[in-house]
Amino acid sequence: MARKFVRIRAKNQITLPPDVVAKLHVGEDDYLQVEVTSGGVAQIAPARLAVLGTEEAREANRRAEEDFKAGRYREYENGQAFAKALFSREGVQARSEPDLPSRPIGRIEREIIGAAIGRTDRTARKVARAGAIARGELDDIAKQVEALKKKLVKASNKLKKAMA
Repeated sequence: MARKFVRIRAKNQITLPPDVVAKLHVGEDDYLQVEVTSGGVAQIAPARLAVLGTEEAREANRRAEEDFKAGRYREYENGQAFAKALFSREGVQARSEPDLPSRPIGRIEREIIGAAIGRTDRTARKVARAGAIARGELDDIAKQVEALKKKLVKASNKLKKAMA
């Protein structure tokens, strides 16, 4: 793929070129993981966040349980050893001990939960807007039904007079 240039806009926003989005298999509301190497190179990769309670999360949990029961797991001496193995397994160059991420797990959990809540909040706002639009349309329909009822009553009265 040819090198692409993007411009940083207000609020640090960038627009990814369509062919980059297609190659990453991402779209609106998807998450990307951005990592800046010690050499100052930004690497962007899709980030999968399974939302608790969804079929995707239940399936991932089921597969993890199967792997655990079948003994398909490894134990590590500490978090640093695990992180080193994780980075090397994903094809990212293994880093020396001082370069490994040192954020507390609580902070990472809060960031992930915050991202999930943000997405849920955006979805809730979309649903609320759709509900407001639907409510307005229902009000319009109710007014039209009332107007038709009045016309029907008038026509019925005229018909009764004509038949009498």
